[in-house]
Amino acid sequence: MSKQADRVWAAWLAAVGVSFGVLEWRAYRRPDYGHTLTATSKRWLGIRPRRPWRSAGIAGLVGALAWLAVHIVVDGGQQQGA
Repeated sequence: MSKQADRVWAAWLAAVGVSFGVLEWRAYRRPDYGHTLTATSKRWLGIRPRRPWRSAGIAGLVGALAWLAVHIVVDGGQQQGA
């Protein structure tokens, strides 16, 4: 990968980090609970409050995280320039 591509990805990651920080800071300052990423994710996944799709939501989250870990850690032989 080129240094330019590294800079673009680093800038994107920094923008995501800053926007996450701003949204979380604003959510924590609210007097009512439920606006953080964690609380919103739990609501969407059916964890809290408990919803009928809770098991599917948890399975989807665990599956996505497992896929991401394998995708990053395991070398699938698809690397260019390595």
